[in-house]
Amino acid sequence: MNVTEVKNKTVLYAALDWGFGHVTRSIGIIRELIEHQNNVIIACNSEQEDLFKSYFPDLKFEFLEGYNFQFSGSGNWSFDLWKQRKSFFSTIKSENEFVAKYCEENKIDFIISDHRYGFYSLNIPSVFITHQLHLPLSRLYFFVQNWHEKQLRKFNLLWILDDENSSLAGKLSNIIKYKNIKYIGLKSRFETNLNLDIKYDYLIVISGPKPYSEQFLEEVKLKIDFSNKKVAVLHPTSVLLEKNANFDFYPATNLKENDMLFYESETIISRSGYSTLMDLKFLNKKAILFPTTGQKEQEYLHELWNKNKISKVN
Repeated sequence: MNVTEVKNKTVLYAALDWGFGHVTRSIGIIRELIEHQNNVIIACNSEQEDLFKSYFPDLKFEFLEGYNFQFSGSGNWSFDLWKQRKSFFSTIKSENEFVAKYCEENKIDFIISDHRYGFYSLNIPSVFITHQLHLPLSRLYFFVQNWHEKQLRKFNLLWILDDENSSLAGKLSNIIKYKNIKYIGLKSRFETNLNLDIKYDYLIVISGPKPYSEQFLEEVKLKIDFSNKKVAVLHPTSVLLEKNANFDFYPATNLKENDMLFYESETIISRSGYSTLMDLKFLNKKAILFPTTGQKEQEYLHELWNKNKISKVN
């Protein structure tokens, strides 16, 4: 079953609160669900709700606590996550309890989770969306991969954001032994490049969890000369930035309005998150990508992107 085959259902949807990427890629999927006469209910935290509402102001929202990861900023992601394992497992349990209670009190036909492990029901068809069938870990962490696959098997169906050749995610989306996997292609909130007049030489997109998002602009400024360039900076409201003469700052408070910045910029500067790569293919824009230090997935995707020089949806 593909996204377009879900029709006339009441769908309960949730996305991981790890930066903006899971929300932004969900927009394209939710748009398709609505086009096929589905009633979509989004479970999310308040920050995610603000982003979703800029596209879907009339949808129903239910509050769901996020995973709320905290990172040191040192690049030691594995250690940071390991320290928070109790909170991580507690959140998975809580979201599963939320689903059970909500579905008991409301008629839900279909459940979709964008990489939230506990967002499923044993009694209602439940889908897990990911591009990572294989986590970007060394063999020393085989037990984490085994746990990951065990969680995936709790869902009735896996929707993989890639094609069957793993053209964009590489080894991350390679097939695993599972009864019901569907490659649904790439999804983005951008439908096509509008080819508007270029207003900015660069658009810097600040995203990801703190404190890495706070470090990003300074990292970029150290490596790129912006003299005599017109630059737009899209940033979370939680990241405070100093004024700069040739930089225009835009807080990411209305995602849909901010989309114009992507169309009006010649080159996108961003982290090498997977949702960003999908957006770049839809936009067919030049990009300068910076993987988050120590984030193995972004480091792998950055290397793969530069190797393949992919920039356009086929």
